[in-house]
Amino acid sequence: MECINVKTKNIVFVLLTPLLSITLFNCYTISRINSKVDTIEARQIKNEEYIESMRKDLEYIKKNLANLDSRISSIEERLARQQGTSKDIEKLTADIQKLEKRISFLESKIEIIEARNSSGKTSSVIKKETISAKDAQDKISNAKELIINGKTDEAIKILTDLISSGYDSEELRFTLGEAFFRNGDYKSAIKEWLSVIEKEGKLKDGTEIFPRTYLRLAQAFMRIGDNKNAEVMLKAILIKYPNSPESKTAKGLLDNMGQQKR
Repeated sequence: MECINVKTKNIVFVLLTPLLSITLFNCYTISRINSKVDTIEARQIKNEEYIESMRKDLEYIKKNLANLDSRISSIEERLARQQGTSKDIEKLTADIQKLEKRISFLESKIEIIEARNSSGKTSSVIKKETISAKDAQDKISNAKELIINGKTDEAIKILTDLISSGYDSEELRFTLGEAFFRNGDYKSAIKEWLSVIEKEGKLKDGTEIFPRTYLRLAQAFMRIGDNKNAEVMLKAILIKYPNSPESKTAKGLLDNMGQQKR
């Protein structure tokens, strides 16, 4: 009887051995798959967390950029009390440029990471469409025509799209400022024209744009009631560009402002 039981146990063991091997192999395979899935999910979560972190940085910087508008108003109030100087404008311009560069950097980083996530390739890079100088000049000329014809919104769209494509120039910024000015957005016009003045002393050719820009800045400051800085811009023309066509206009405006003070 015991002999039969032993034989039965041996038969059962022999039958179960392949089944146990298959089960153990399947468990090992599933474990490896689960491990790989966990690794992939962890990488995905890490990327998403990084993107979310950069988005928060981007929103924070954009909020700071929006706050510059209130800083402009604050400067205007101080200037009205004759406590401000042209250095306030220089500081404001520098702050704007730093924030814009940071925003551009973060946006490009987010684009690259999102492209990698969607394609699954770590080498994926988004390239901006390049535009030739001739095509850019044609677009600027078109924008000027639109401004003359009162279609300032269309002009602004063309010029901002041009900047987004990676092209930039003093003429483009001056024209964009002109579109904002004609649209009644004087603070945006001031911002664009100040970016042109930032290039003063760095250009050998095309310097005639600077007295024109100073004059338009003066007119924009006058529109927002900031005569103090308007005077600074007009005097800059007389000192730096006394032989320019704009100097006569600048002198006339300064004389009128002097008479109004009396």
